Amino acid sequence: MSFKAKKYRVRGAEGVQADLESMPDSYKVRVSRVFLADGNALAMDTSELLETLQVLYTALPSLARVGVYGYAKDVRDKSVDELRKLKDAGLGIVYFGLETGDDELL
Repeated sequence: MSFKAKKYRVRGAEGVQADLESMPDSYKVRVSRVFLADGNALAMDTSELLETLQVLYTALPSLARVGVYGYAKDVRDKSVDELRKLKDAGLGIVYFGLETGDDELL
């Protein structure tokens, strides 16, 4: 299936919580990094992303950093206060990248 056929959806704190509940405790204590993949998590509403971070840090006692993909537009659209809250809540890194399907550029 092509990524173009995949419908974008936000999978917030409830979905993450459900995944964590199915994870063995012996594994939870060893997780030090989480990457919220498969989309642009920074586009989430800030309150939902903050709730997701809280769920992760509560369930994973060794968690040191959470990372996400993001677009420059999503950073620009968030206030400095929102970005500071995300950082303080444990969002440690935002990956930016450029993509192209242009054969000449590839």
